[in-house]
Amino acid sequence: MLDSGRIGKAQLRAMRNPVAVLMQLEEAETQQEVGELIDKLADIVKGDEELQRIFLNVLPGLIGRRSGNTLDVPVVNDLVEMKMKLSQSFKVWAHEYKAAGRLEGEARILQRQLATRFGTLPEYAVARIQAATEEQLDHWSTRLLRAETLAEVFEDDPA
Repeated sequence: MLDSGRIGKAQLRAMRNPVAVLMQLEEAETQQEVGELIDKLADIVKGDEELQRIFLNVLPGLIGRRSGNTLDVPVVNDLVEMKMKLSQSFKVWAHEYKAAGRLEGEARILQRQLATRFGTLPEYAVARIQAATEEQLDHWSTRLLRAETLAEVFEDDPA
């Protein structure tokens, strides 16, 4: 039995043990590290179909939890396929993560600009900004330049 509290990272890396690989996957921080560990696991369990099947059932839950259940972990037939599919999932996840971060940043900037211009923002304004789409934030940011009041920034366009 392996005790993660007693075994250092270097010792785990040196082991040719599938459980040691799982322990490392639980701590993996990069896509490259995950890929290398899946390669190592595939090499260790090569030729043992039952062990491969077990790890194919365990890995999606482990990787899913590690990503905070934000990464779509594919159901596959072998570890090589898993690595390829995960690579695609990482790309989609990275794109979505960047887009969400960009939206949060735009919302923060708009909040700061509105507060600077109109004073402390009421809760309704903060809630609208936090729930806004990118298009709404762009629209309000442009309106901010000409609006005399906070209400004018958020009012609907005349039909």
